[in-house]
Amino acid sequence: MKKIDIRDIRSEEILAVNRGENTLFQRRENLSKHTSYARERMQYDAIRSGQVEQILSLLQQKPDGTEGILSKDQLRNSKNMFIAGITLFTRAAIDGGVPEETAYSLSDGYIQTVEECTNSVSIEKLSQRAAARFAQEAYDPRKRIEMIPYLVTSRNIC
Repeated sequence: MKKIDIRDIRSEEILAVNRGENTLFQRRENLSKHTSYARERMQYDAIRSGQVEQILSLLQQKPDGTEGILSKDQLRNSKNMFIAGITLFTRAAIDGGVPEETAYSLSDGYIQTVEECTNSVSIEKLSQRAAARFAQEAYDPRKRIEMIPYLVTSRNIC
């Protein structure tokens, strides 16, 4: 097993902190803010409470900020943002009563699918479908079925 040199960790941490501080400086200079936590909570609550139409409406509204920059490559950034969103959708669905294994399996399927997407438009459509699906799962536990393997495929989305 390879030993980890504490100096390597510190240099990576310093790099991450510096990048974060630079991003904050740039956003302040440009009067640009990330999408608000309040907006994120509204989406979370809509999924948790099974409000399919509400989550779709929220996703159609103009953002109250800009998304983060997680990669210099635009497609990779869109995929990373999708994965971050799916993580929140998954937690919201679990809080709404969706069994953990169902939510995590659904999350896995969507993340595997987004990796096959080739443009940001298809990723945005996939995100909307995923949010609606997680909300639908939370809507009525009596209608829930176990996950069907390969329910989400790139053939019909990306």
